Amino acid sequence: MKSNDNFATEGLSGTYKQVVFRQLFGKTVLGKRPKRTKAFTAAQNAITNAFKEAAIYAKSILIDPLIKAAYKLKAKPGQSAFNLAVADYFKAPEIGEIDSTGYNGQVGSTLIAKVMDDFKIVSVKVRIEKSNGNLLEEGNASLLPDGLNWMYVSTVENGNVSGTKVIFTAFDLPNHNSVQTKTL
Repeated sequence: MKSNDNFATEGLSGTYKQVVFRQLFGKTVLGKRPKRTKAFTAAQNAITNAFKEAAIYAKSILIDPLIKAAYKLKAKPGQSAFNLAVADYFKAPEIGEIDSTGYNGQVGSTLIAKVMDDFKIVSVKVRIEKSNGNLLEEGNASLLPDGLNWMYVSTVENGNVSGTKVIFTAFDLPNHNSVQTKTL
């Protein structure tokens, strides 16, 4: 049966039991639910598993009322805390260029990097290696009042700054990390 003015199905899209509603040229079209005849590829399985992991993460993290409130506060109109938590799971933090102008090898020298995430940075770790790759020092950076930059204050003297490698590692709430390295 054809109807030009069917308010019950107007604008519908999606699946209900064995019926699929689609929008085609501004009209609602009904069809049978397609049957999958081929097995998923390895890439499709990887994506499916990643979304399962993201959903498990979102459900587990949103049990905490404070974290749930923080996600809700950051969510855009029409977006749930769950949706934002799933999206956060897929986005690792980003580290900008490392500013080493305040580092001269003396105790108290500073290294600064801009670190961003779509939700929250939990911690930033800094590792300083000598030119031969041996560890000189490592520790946690502190968030500066601007809310974007993280600063590390050196605690060990470095007699030879040339060739020193500085490594910033940022961790977000889902515990994903990003690494940025700079050789001085």
